[in-house]
Amino acid sequence: YDITKNSSDTLNLAKAYYYIGDSYEQNHRDSAYYYYKKAEKLYQILGNDELRGKMLFNKGYILFYEGNYVESEILLSNALQLLKSETNHELKYTILNLMGCNLEKLDDYDNSLNYFNLAEKELDILNEQDIFFNRKFNYNVVLSVNKSNVYDKKKQYLKSIYELSSVVNQDLKQRWPRNYAIVSGNLGYSLMKSGNLKDVEALLTESLNLSFKNKNEDDAVNLLINLGEYYLIQK
Repeated sequence: YDITKNSSDTLNLAKAYYYIGDSYEQNHRDSAYYYYKKAEKLYQILGNDELRGKMLFNKGYILFYEGNYVESEILLSNALQLLKSETNHELKYTILNLMGCNLEKLDDYDNSLNYFNLAEKELDILNEQDIFFNRKFNYNVVLSVNKSNVYDKKKQYLKSIYELSSVVNQDLKQRWPRNYAIVSGNLGYSLMKSGNLKDVEALLTESLNLSFKNKNEDDAVNLLINLGEYYLIQK
């Protein structure tokens, strides 16, 4: 930033704002939003729709985790418009997936599933282009968890069970233990709500132990609540 601010190097100035925003994204989200906004304006001047769309996504991501789902949805819609003719399918996937999450929070479950299905199409393209793609980030699992959350809210527990059962396996447990804990815990919850209690305690307990082991306190809280509900049902 110091090197580029007094020059006419707009591209690297935009990049500096982008990366400064990234450095604040976890702990100072208001500052991150500020720098992403400055980067977005410069990318607009440069006519770079892909990176402008990325900045809109980053801003929408911050608003989502601040609980501002309506404003986040608006920014993501704008990003999708910019990316219509772009071929960055990973970015499109992340935007569509977050849009689905926003709509779930707004109780618009059918449209939420529509966006998750659109995200899945982008994921299919990525997997066709690069057979190693999903080894970097387990996007299939993230999408299945998000879809199952909507099915649970629609009380379509069998659909949720089917979705989660398609991704839970030992490979997931070894390579992505937190994802495994989330999937198996959600599967236990969906089985419980469907009335099938056979494996519920084992699934929830295993997930809880993994969450404690990996210090995922937020996950552990939800699992403790679900175990409480299970024991209440069992009296």
